[in-house]
Amino acid sequence: MNQLLRRLRRKLSKPLLFGLYGAIGCLIAALLLGELLLFLTKLPPTIEQSPQAVVLLIDCSGSMDGGKLQEVKSAATSFVQRQDLQQNNFAVIGFGSDVHLGTPLTSDLRDVETAIADLYDGGGTDMALGLQAATAQLQSTNLTRNILLFTDGQPHSETDTLTTAQLSKNQEINLIAVATDDADANFLTQLTGDPSLVFYASSGQFEQAFRAAETAIYGKQLVVSGDTGNYSPIYSVLRIGGWTGFLALGISQALITKSLFASSSYNSS
Repeated sequence: MNQLLRRLRRKLSKPLLFGLYGAIGCLIAALLLGELLLFLTKLPPTIEQSPQAVVLLIDCSGSMDGGKLQEVKSAATSFVQRQDLQQNNFAVIGFGSDVHLGTPLTSDLRDVETAIADLYDGGGTDMALGLQAATAQLQSTNLTRNILLFTDGQPHSETDTLTTAQLSKNQEINLIAVATDDADANFLTQLTGDPSLVFYASSGQFEQAFRAAETAIYGKQLVVSGDTGNYSPIYSVLRIGGWTGFLALGISQALITKSLFASSSYNSS
């Protein structure tokens, strides 16, 4: 190896030899340090949620007493609080024998929280009437439209409810259902048109069910910005600057090693 280097030194001029050592040092630093730095500082793709309009349609029939309605209120409030109301709009409708409009579509979090808190139970389960009111609320928005239904029982008329639900879906309104585990699975599957859009929960688990419904609403609307995330100018400069610094370090170390080796060879000769 030493003989090979001596032959190279004889045949190559000093500038070329220095360039060769520098290139080797640059390559080693890039492979061992630079690429590792880029890998460790790579940001994940930015996921953006497209704006949504969501009507919270809450069953307030008499069977919702005994603390069940209060638990739904808490889960629904947490659901709204997790959302970006600068982009998304929410409406709140309660239904029993009649329909109670808590708030029309709005981006005001306080209005939505108050509307949820003011829901009260009593009466029957006129789900068709509730769906009609929810569909009407979504007519004036250009956002992606959703009805998030919570129910614990059967409607007065399955036929009327299914007909109303189909009219809503024909208008490209997504229908997602959260239900107690004793609700009719077959009916709710027909209502939403997709069993993966029905989420069941026992008492004490309504929060998890609303989170699952949230994923269903936003999961199909995710937009990935690219292979990597969005880098700020300062972050990009520091990242590339660090990579370049490692290359410079590799070059300098290679040239120092070359100088020490050359000095050692000269002294030994």
